Amino acid sequence: MVLVASGGPPKWVGFKCPCGKGHDVLLNLDQGRRPTWTLTLSPKGKITIAPSIDYLDGGRRCHFFLRKSKILWAKDSIR
Repeated sequence: MVLVASGGPPKWVGFKCPCGKGHDVLLNLDQGRRPTWTLTLSPKGKITIAPSIDYLDGGRRCHFFLRKSKILWAKDSIR
């Protein structure tokens, strides 16, 4: 996971999709732009991103939640 910032709070978060097919996920964290996600780091270092991450590409759909550093796949995912 990579956070991108320029002298302030992170504006982007990027990581490899957990489906294992090799594509990247890039999410906007800037609340002034849409769509936007919120990244939360717990005191124990666990990461939560909200809302869900929904990656669509061709016939593939990777839809998941990242809660307390665990991936929870949505039922509509086609990995």
